[in-house]
Amino acid sequence: MKLKDHIILSILFISAALFNSQMDIIQFNPSRAWYGGWWIASNWQQSWIQKYLLGWTVDGWHLCKILYLTSLLGMIGYMITLTKKQKWYLAFIYTIALLIAWGLLFEVFYIL
Repeated sequence: MKLKDHIILSILFISAALFNSQMDIIQFNPSRAWYGGWWIASNWQQSWIQKYLLGWTVDGWHLCKILYLTSLLGMIGYMITLTKKQKWYLAFIYTIALLIAWGLLFEVFYIL
């Protein structure tokens, strides 16, 4: 791996940890959250499009969750491209595919 690859993976790793920690702060100690108001208050009184397709717009916790997952799955997608010696833009495609799969599995298991 080149230095550029280490830097990209490090940034994704650090951002995943950052957003994951903010999720815990919002849930367990909201007085320490980055912002107040919308950021810490759930607002599920939205249309089904906002609730299911744009669920990350509900509050800060859900926004941090999607950014955490994007960082984590972006790392996985980027590592796949490194191991298979493929084009860099395939990491983006792998990340989107993993996010969609994660979302679908979440909805299935949430209903069960």
